[in-house]
Amino acid sequence: MVVLDMPSKLKQDTEEKFPSMIQLRFAYARREVGFPLKKVAEGAGISFQAIAQFEKGQQSLKIEHFVAACDAMHVRVEWVLKGKGEIFDGEKPEPTSRLKRPAHRKDEDQAES
Repeated sequence: MVVLDMPSKLKQDTEEKFPSMIQLRFAYARREVGFPLKKVAEGAGISFQAIAQFEKGQQSLKIEHFVAACDAMHVRVEWVLKGKGEIFDGEKPEPTSRLKRPAHRKDEDQAES
């Protein structure tokens, strides 16, 4: 087995440019549902700047804000943390429209009927 040790300068550059897989999965899920940063931030009770910095790996979130943000997007926390299982809790939410209407899951429409 060959183990390659990354040069320290390259390792530092890589860590500065790329956030962890948790932040990458979080950002991917947010884009998949079409939520703007502001919508996720409102659901989590924090600023949109905090969400943007989290996605870039520049800031961490308190666990309660992280869970609230995932809940607001209908994204499973386990998927964001571990990358296992389904991304969405239930069906994928419909994307937010350009008219600023909130995204909702298809099964919520049926429950209202």
